[in-house]
Amino acid sequence: MNNALVRAQAALELELWEALHRAATEAIAEDPKESFGYYYLSAAESGLGRPSEALEAAREAVARRPDDWGHRQLLSRALYACGALEEAELEAREAVRLCPEEPDPWRTLAEVLSAHGKTSE
Repeated sequence: MNNALVRAQAALELELWEALHRAATEAIAEDPKESFGYYYLSAAESGLGRPSEALEAAREAVARRPDDWGHRQLLSRALYACGALEEAELEAREAVRLCPEEPDPWRTLAEVLSAHGKTSE
């Protein structure tokens, strides 16, 4: 893991959105094929209140690592924040399918279903 990704992880844990944005941007510049730079950039954009930019970065992360449940969950949350509930539901379901033992994707799915008025599932 490169230094920018290590700094990005630390900034995310502390919710230091500007520092996270800088570290994520640096990580992408160092290795544009690596998905985690885009993952962290999406989290930073979300934390900074820029849902469209968060969605764009989340899509880039998933494009680079489609079988990562965390990336799919992040994309679901970004879609949810942009009001794309049907697509958010599909991505949340994919995150659950990829890692059914992990509770976070289930929480995201429940949140999206509730917002979508699907409370019987």
